[in-house]
Amino acid sequence: MKLEALKRSDARSLTPQAQEAIRFKAMAALKEGRSKTEVAKIFGVTRQAVHGWVALRKHSGERALRAGRRGRPVGGRLNSKHEKVICRVVENYSPDQLKLPFYLWTREAVGHLIQRRFGVNLSVWTVGRFLARRGFTVQKPIQIAVEQNPAVLRQWLQQKFPAIVARAYRENRRSAYIVFLDEAGFMLSPNVRRTWAPKGCTPVIRVAEPHGRISVVGAISISPQKSVFRFHFCLSDDNANFRGYSLVMFLEYLRRKISNPITLIWDQIAIHRSEPIIKYLHEHREITVEPFPPYAPELNPVDYIWAYVKYARLANYAPPNLTELRAAITKEFRRLQRRPDLLRSFFDHAGLTLDPRDYSKGTTAEK
Repeated sequence: MKLEALKRSDARSLTPQAQEAIRFKAMAALKEGRSKTEVAKIFGVTRQAVHGWVALRKHSGERALRAGRRGRPVGGRLNSKHEKVICRVVENYSPDQLKLPFYLWTREAVGHLIQRRFGVNLSVWTVGRFLARRGFTVQKPIQIAVEQNPAVLRQWLQQKFPAIVARAYRENRRSAYIVFLDEAGFMLSPNVRRTWAPKGCTPVIRVAEPHGRISVVGAISISPQKSVFRFHFCLSDDNANFRGYSLVMFLEYLRRKISNPITLIWDQIAIHRSEPIIKYLHEHREITVEPFPPYAPELNPVDYIWAYVKYARLANYAPPNLTELRAAITKEFRRLQRRPDLLRSFFDHAGLTLDPRDYSKGTTAEK
């Protein structure tokens, strides 16, 4: 093929139809073995433009190279209408639902969507700027068990929990404390998070006994009169787990500390159904047990305490031994005991409410 070189200014002044002809001629020249640099020089365009045409043809076919294709601009920009379409898709669908080779909406995934939907080839950096301008932020996904039933969770939040509060606060004048309880473990191996450092100098964390651990049990209690939030906790021996009998000791501590009837809300794990626990609850009828729905740790405000301490307060913390880890955990828990506002925020973040309208004279669920 004999080709005459064009000046870049001449190429920009051509009609859309002439520009379309150049794109097809450029593809033909590439097929003949000419390099992208040579083709760009011949047709008066940048090498990046030739790269974009090749990628466009690869992902959307040669039709995407045609001028004036409805809904698919051939340039390198999105108009406001197309931006709204992309935002709506990202908000309401996951990449795998659209048969894209991604699982989450990364910049590469959104760029792939834009290219497939509108034929526009944007750099990863440009896609990131577009997402930020449209109010999207980088977030860590929340893990949810596949066995979780969203309908059961909604029913528990909207009907079951208001009924629990009504029975605890009003029914038969119980004036019971509502207590959320959960267990967790803290390891000597740190929870590594991003941190600032000079360029090219990756921080190093030295870890001692990465499998060393301390098990903890914690409870948030809410008083019936003024809805005062308090935090109670207990730490196990080094490298030991809580068992039925040790958990009974913590329940006895709570019972004596509160000195009121208790509505205890916890998950349905095996230790909560162990023989010592069943026997203890049978002997102390002032403690009423209400279970969370299965596979729903996000409903328990105590679970947010563990996340707050591990990933915010003690992130990248690598103590040399369990003694120092125990001291650090205790210090953080003592601090939380002086912060009922934080405890309240964990309760609110779980989607729970103590609004009197939910339990005065019975709830809508009871009716």
